[in-house]
Amino acid sequence: MLNKLIDKISYRGRRKRNLKETNENIKKYLKMSNSEFIMDYTEICSRYEHKKLIFTAFLIGIIISIIMNAWKYFYEFIFMLLTSESIVVVDLKNQAFILSLSIMLIISIVVIIILYDMVKNIYLLNRKKIFLEQIKDMRKNDKNR
Repeated sequence: MLNKLIDKISYRGRRKRNLKETNENIKKYLKMSNSEFIMDYTEICSRYEHKKLIFTAFLIGIIISIIMNAWKYFYEFIFMLLTSESIVVVDLKNQAFILSLSIMLIISIVVIIILYDMVKNIYLLNRKKIFLEQIKDMRKNDKNR
């Protein structure tokens, strides 16, 4: 049982599984009709381009919000709370500081998770797109023979 677990997480085991999966996919795509293959190829390419476009727009939106000082008003509010001499506000200074850090941390974590997921999806789609391009060349070479 321990050997199976080690085989699952080891590089050699992952490589072996990936090679088996690749061989199965090669056989599957080579057996497809031209129209079926073109449909799959087109779908993967269009999903890849769409995800790339969405990722770019999302990243530009984040950069613009940072550049345009979207957080400026939030920081001004917290600064006003921290520098106020009002008796009521003095008790809230620590709570406001912790709240502001918590909000910034939560927003940052959500953005990082979204970016990671988008990058991972783009990577997987690009990998599949490259694979299908290679299959396309293999299909073309098989026809020429």
